[in-house]
Amino acid sequence: RPLLRRACERAAQLTDWETAVALCCENPAAVAAGRDVTIAPPKPAARRSFGSWLPWRKAA
Repeated sequence: RPLLRRACERAAQLTDWETAVALCCENPAAVAAGRDVTIAPPKPAARRSFGSWLPWRKAA
């Protein structure tokens, strides 16, 4: 049991808590019950704008 906890914490670090819960809790329970395993599509990464690098602000 402690190994699964560490694996779930690591999955949360790499993705997010919802994905970690699905991976460590919901999917194993679905397999044990004979249900299909659902995989959520990955969330898009946050985009950074070029303007956030610049130290000055645009004129009004």
